[in-house]
Amino acid sequence: LPQGRASLNPHQPGLWAVPGALSPAECTSIVAAITSLTAGDAVQGVNGVPVRGPAAKPLPQNVAMSDASSVWEWFEYGHARRMVPLQPSCGINTSFALGPLSLLQSHNSTDARCWPLLASIPGDGGEALRAVERLPLELIPDISGRPPLFLQLQALQRGACVGAHVDEADVGGRAIATVVIYGGSEVRVGGTSFTVRPGDMYALTGEARDEIDHEVYAGQDDRLSITVRYGELLG
Repeated sequence: LPQGRASLNPHQPGLWAVPGALSPAECTSIVAAITSLTAGDAVQGVNGVPVRGPAAKPLPQNVAMSDASSVWEWFEYGHARRMVPLQPSCGINTSFALGPLSLLQSHNSTDARCWPLLASIPGDGGEALRAVERLPLELIPDISGRPPLFLQLQALQRGACVGAHVDEADVGGRAIATVVIYGGSEVRVGGTSFTVRPGDMYALTGEARDEIDHEVYAGQDDRLSITVRYGELLG
């Protein structure tokens, strides 16, 4: 497949691939930015790091973008699987934060308005992270025009997997794009399996997003990826 260009899978409707979406230098800068964002790859509940517990319900109405945290430690969600959430560059949608996102267990039902803001992450790593949000909008016709809802950083330890699933309709977004930062792995979407390497991006739209399951097989290396979830078409 051509590097840096989006290709629609000929066998699975709605499955897109963008090999080499990010350069090795961009991947390296993202790793450094995430290390800083997570206070040196700290993990909640480990070595005295507090757990960011579920927000009290109902959530308060008066949380401003300035209340976004500049640090967010990894949250262990499942065996050997860690997550960090980010608000999109434009900030989280308030109704979305007060509704479905407030119950999102993969981020321990925290208040999404307090998640780190993508636009505030500094340096080359911040620029590369913002490219992850922007590139699907520029390269993939099925995603163009959709607002970014939120981002998820995900670290899988060697030998761990993400089991077969279809993302939840209310919080999973209408289109999903994932880029691998390090640790190549095998991914299955419906009846199609493929290998993703550092810098590669793949996306699920339409049938691939809504009607069939997908999974990430266990790999021989630790894997770091970033997933961006997009909402309904605007206009």
